[in-house]
Amino acid sequence: MIDLTELMPTSHAIVSPTCSLPSMRLEIGEVHPHWETLGPQLPVDRAVYNYTAAGHSLNYYYSNPTGQEIEDFTEGLAQFAFVEFGPVLFFLHAFGTGLPWSDSPYSIHLVPEEYRGLPELSLAPDERALLWLTLTDRATGEVRGLRAVSWAPGFTNAFHAAIHRQAMLPFERREHDEYHAAAYRRWPKTSDMLSAVVAHTFGGV
Repeated sequence: MIDLTELMPTSHAIVSPTCSLPSMRLEIGEVHPHWETLGPQLPVDRAVYNYTAAGHSLNYYYSNPTGQEIEDFTEGLAQFAFVEFGPVLFFLHAFGTGLPWSDSPYSIHLVPEEYRGLPELSLAPDERALLWLTLTDRATGEVRGLRAVSWAPGFTNAFHAAIHRQAMLPFERREHDEYHAAAYRRWPKTSDMLSAVVAHTFGGV
């Protein structure tokens, strides 16, 4: 089992948002179209969350994922939560029994301006955001899993509001990095963050 909670990515921004656009057409078994440039940026397994003008995406990059991990990612019970810590949002996620809670830090200010956008606020009471999920073999660049899940309306509104609050804050990279590091000192594992979550939801189909 791969434990992403022990990894401390320096920034979600190592992955270009162009590699995470929900509108991109991917197929199981094909090599990720941006792998030639993306691969060298991923020296360790990690999960990358992004919100761009195209929507929400979560990309897992695992070396040689097992059959059970692929099944958990594509078919297992999906759970999501988030934590606000200073200028950094931490998006939490878990799948099935084999992919425990992991976290992905996010800042809208680190998304290149040409891909940046703000999610809609004040959605209808029954409206849900959609999250696009991709599992890519980090060793080969092969796409091993694809999935799309929706969030409960309450979680959708809460998370969208958090992104708006983050966008309103002045951005200084040094401050961002200091909060990022301090969060992992406070919560060494993602499971420790669960005590500070703002909202939680299960993924729908």
